[in-house]
Amino acid sequence: MNDNEIQMLIDSSDRLVSSTSLDFKRYLYPKIDWSERLLCIKGPKGTGKTTLILQHVKETFGAGSGKAVYIALDHIWFSNHQPIDAIEHFHSHGYTHVFIDEVHCYGDWSSLVKTAADFYPGLNIAYSGSSILKLSKEIGSGVIDDVREKVDALKAPRNMSVRTALLYDGKLSPAVEAERYFDFVLDAKSLLWNDGAR
Repeated sequence: MNDNEIQMLIDSSDRLVSSTSLDFKRYLYPKIDWSERLLCIKGPKGTGKTTLILQHVKETFGAGSGKAVYIALDHIWFSNHQPIDAIEHFHSHGYTHVFIDEVHCYGDWSSLVKTAADFYPGLNIAYSGSSILKLSKEIGSGVIDDVREKVDALKAPRNMSVRTALLYDGKLSPAVEAERYFDFVLDAKSLLWNDGAR
């Protein structure tokens, strides 16, 4: 792939990073260990995952650094190109960090992430997606059953979707319930990874 082909992605990244405000940051921002070589940020649509990533890129690297790039797999560029080709290009041109957003838009995203992590040493990869339950299935089959048990414990009406039920509680705000769920999924992931189930 030549430099001209990928310039659209680099320009998009630089434009988004430079236009991102640092005035307000989500409460999770300081809790994320950005030094992890492989980092997953997941949550429902519209909860600020993209902004969180762009703020980190702006604050840590700045736009046009040649070290970090933000790519969204729902970008039109990927209708004619493979994400792994972009990762290969960035790695071979000295980038140290690739931030992949909307990872669930790529059919075999888990293989993409695994390949990038396994075959590009020295490249830090952070990826995000909004299909929480789909992403959770990839970290262990027991997670979904545990989520359903948690939903049952909330005593939500049976006709609610899992997502709606996770946000339901007569006494607590939806944000509190969502935070409880995210903590639960992260704990489950940590347990699975610590047991060697990758």
